[in-house]
Amino acid sequence: MSASGRLLRLGLCALLILPYGCKKQQGPPPSEVLAETPEDEILRVGTRWQATDEARGFQSPPSPISVFDTRVQSVLVFERGQKSIVESLTASEDFELRDGSRVHCEGSVELHTRVLYGRRQGEAAIQLERPRVRIPRRCSGGTPPDAALSVPRSVARFVLREDQLIAVEPPLEKRVYLPIP
Repeated sequence: MSASGRLLRLGLCALLILPYGCKKQQGPPPSEVLAETPEDEILRVGTRWQATDEARGFQSPPSPISVFDTRVQSVLVFERGQKSIVESLTASEDFELRDGSRVHCEGSVELHTRVLYGRRQGEAAIQLERPRVRIPRRCSGGTPPDAALSVPRSVARFVLREDQLIAVEPPLEKRVYLPIP
């Protein structure tokens, strides 16, 4: 047998043995990298969020109120995997009545608000669906025109930007939620 024949056989033998003899020892398969969900992103920033909605203005007759100043604070409490969240609404109102008297009212209520998670243009987002609510008033300095503050049903969408949930829909929604430590 010639030297070239031996080299050929040796080369073929090495090609057959090499894949089996030179492998590194197999370890566990690489762990799968999971993408963070919108819910994960929002809850990483905080599980409790707060926003305050303010309204000031004048009312014309026949309303007994001439000037009003209303602040409604909303506190959201999220729990992972839940389709609804607990929302606490606290209202503080100041009225100036047509007869010149001033009335200060406060009230609070706790309710369940539906939450949906998603993305909007790549940003983590939520949709909050709050039912119509009546917040009972406790007043000093006079009698309010109504025994309860009526908060209409609302559906609003918010996106997470840095550490804030900022309203994007409907266009006139102005709440901005900040995390509560």
